[in-house]
Amino acid sequence: MEKVNAISTLLGTGQQIVAEKTVKKIVTLKEIASRSLKAASRVNVKAVPKQLLNVLYATLIFPGEHQDWCSNSPFSKELFIENVGSTEIFSYPAYNDNREKMEPMCVDAHHLLVNLRVKVCKDGLRMIKKDAWHAVAENRDIISKSLVIDLIDKQNNAYALKTFSIEVETEMMKLGYHNEAEFCNTVRNWYEAEDSPGISASERALRRLRMKQLVLTGVDFGTYPPYGMFINGFSRVSFEGFLQKIDTNIQLYALCSTKTYNQRSISSLANESFSGNLVFFGGGGGKNKNFDRKYQFNLYFEFRISLQNFSEYLF
Repeated sequence: MEKVNAISTLLGTGQQIVAEKTVKKIVTLKEIASRSLKAASRVNVKAVPKQLLNVLYATLIFPGEHQDWCSNSPFSKELFIENVGSTEIFSYPAYNDNREKMEPMCVDAHHLLVNLRVKVCKDGLRMIKKDAWHAVAENRDIISKSLVIDLIDKQNNAYALKTFSIEVETEMMKLGYHNEAEFCNTVRNWYEAEDSPGISASERALRRLRMKQLVLTGVDFGTYPPYGMFINGFSRVSFEGFLQKIDTNIQLYALCSTKTYNQRSISSLANESFSGNLVFFGGGGGKNKNFDRKYQFNLYFEFRISLQNFSEYLF
């Protein structure tokens, strides 16, 4: 434009072209956010992907929802344990409006242990290689390949204990599988805290919290999209089972009127034994079917009364 004005002055009429001043349009925050979202999307589309909107919405409402969850809990977010320290709770007992009582529920430690044995030997976990157990199984004097590779009798408690035994842990250290050896130590100590007598309450809590820390390593529930069927290699059922079992067993000390309880009394094995008794005694193909059904009903009724009396004694 300057050149044109100069030529007009020298050779022409001298008329000058005046450039119009343009005012820069201010982009709204909505447009800036929309462009940013579209640029961050892996798919180049005109509209913002719904999945991205869902992630943003979940991220925004998570703090409030988490605060509501903590407010409804009968326990504080940070649970202090004498002579141990504090831990953040991830589970608390449900409240029965009809009975006006809390009902602690959790998966039995036996089932968590045997399922964990199958998982680590078959697939491994995050930072935990199944190769460690396969390598130890080369020495049949320590553990058999049938227990590690063939995974015979997956619900056998003794086989699961053997999988995480101190002999297996020691051999893993010799072979250089240090993470897996430490894993065996943590699992074994946790199960002893759930099943063995003669351990102090503070020691049980320490062992449980160590297992809880292992399960939660690297996990952030405030990150979206949320975790799917597996978390750190644990199935979602096992992951939630460990957290619920550990938190519930620690919380029970505060809920019980005596401030102590039998560690093995909080499990699902009583229900399993009861169901087995119903089948064995009640429906065993006797000629008098009416008597069998009547016996089943009486057994079931007595079992419910016993459970109710037991829970009222505890809480």
